[in-house]
Amino acid sequence: MRSLKQFPLFARLMIGATLGLNMGRYVVLPFFSVYLIETLHLSPLQAGILLSLFITLSDLFPIITGTVTARIGLPLTLLCSCLLCLISLICFSFFSSFPLLLLVSLFYGLGSASLEPALRASLGSLREQERKTAFTYFHQAINLGALLGAIIGGLSWSIDQRTTFLVSAILFGLLFLGFWYFYQEIPRVKQNKVTWQTYREILRNKPFLFYTVSMIFYWMLYVQLYVTFPVQLFRTTQSDFWMQAVIPVNCLLSYLLMFWLRKTFIQYHSFQMITIGMLIMATSIFALPVTGFIWWAFLCLLCFTFGETISMPSTDLAVIEQTKPQDYSSYFGVFYGLSYGIGGSLGNFIGAYATDSSTSVGWSLFGILSLVGILFLYLLQCKFYFQEKITPSIRRNLSSQEKG
Repeated sequence: MRSLKQFPLFARLMIGATLGLNMGRYVVLPFFSVYLIETLHLSPLQAGILLSLFITLSDLFPIITGTVTARIGLPLTLLCSCLLCLISLICFSFFSSFPLLLLVSLFYGLGSASLEPALRASLGSLREQERKTAFTYFHQAINLGALLGAIIGGLSWSIDQRTTFLVSAILFGLLFLGFWYFYQEIPRVKQNKVTWQTYREILRNKPFLFYTVSMIFYWMLYVQLYVTFPVQLFRTTQSDFWMQAVIPVNCLLSYLLMFWLRKTFIQYHSFQMITIGMLIMATSIFALPVTGFIWWAFLCLLCFTFGETISMPSTDLAVIEQTKPQDYSSYFGVFYGLSYGIGGSLGNFIGAYATDSSTSVGWSLFGILSLVGILFLYLLQCKFYFQEKITPSIRRNLSSQEKG
């Protein structure tokens, strides 16, 4: 098992950048809607549009930005993305006009969406066992960054609301300086194909497309961390404390569990880990409304976090296993843009139905769609097992018979 210090410098830099990126995001993210509505007094329609650009489009833009990264290279993408986020956050702290905020939100969404595929693609160039271990550190950095960012954001929000955006801008500024200083260390894998050829190859990769569709149901479950769990805990306790504790508890537990589970990711195939994790997540959500006790809701949250932790690094590894190094960022862009963009939106709507106590439609949909997603992933697991284990064995037997 490799420690973080034994990885190449660029891999440590990317993992550190992931920590900084998520700190910068979560300094602002928990308070952004409050800032728009309560501080700037924007209308619900205006706030909804800005939230969509600031958050939702960050999940859809990678379809385009992933291919752009493959064309211009990782170093330039990382620098430009950090600069876009830095300028946007500074503007947020000074602008109050809706048209200007609209433009700034668009730039931030574009910059944020460009960073994600680039950081993940950079780790794809590592050898297989190094890569599996590196992605566990990568997801630990995501969780720790979200936890620290929320704490820093809360402290800066209590001082001055506009200061929150400036603190986030400083973090993105430090990221920019880090990428600038270590510019020569960042991998320079580029695509020579034109954009339409890249998309054509992706559309012809049927296993990847089937995996992307399967993961829509996974992300549908994942976003319940922000929808059904907070609502259920609030209804159970009538306390804001337990509602606000969902994300910190999830991030901290996931970060600690990764130390224990790191060897497991090396031993098992990605699809096995995702299937098991999704089964645990679905069971946890489906069990959530069984009783109205706080200990039961909290136990469901802990089980959900365990399922999420054992599956999350494998969601990235499965993408890498189905493509070539020069295409990593394009594939990551399409994967997250489609699977998370659609799955997250679907999960938000179904979660809203699930929290409506007057109907059981939401919980029924969770059950049905979860089973569909688990079945799809199991079929993929069987297909890859056949290709990697059975087919080579048949070929060896045929070869030995021909020699005999």
